[in-house]
Amino acid sequence: SDIWACGVTLYLMIHKKYPFQGQSYPALYQQIQHSEPDYNKSISPLLLDLLKKLFIKDHFKRITLSEIKVHPWVTKE
Repeated sequence: SDIWACGVTLYLMIHKKYPFQGQSYPALYQQIQHSEPDYNKSISPLLLDLLKKLFIKDHFKRITLSEIKVHPWVTKE
């Protein structure tokens, strides 16, 4: 959940809005489970790659902290 929260924070910093929104907690939960965030087309491909890896639904497949540390967007290639 910490990695997911990092994704939410990074997304918010870049897009100036939350990645998932709902009128109620059940609606928000449904959106998180079944939707992907909208990504600004102007962000770099490396940032897009990192964000998508941060938001992988299956926590076993989601990027790890060790992988984040060496991701090309973080290390500036």
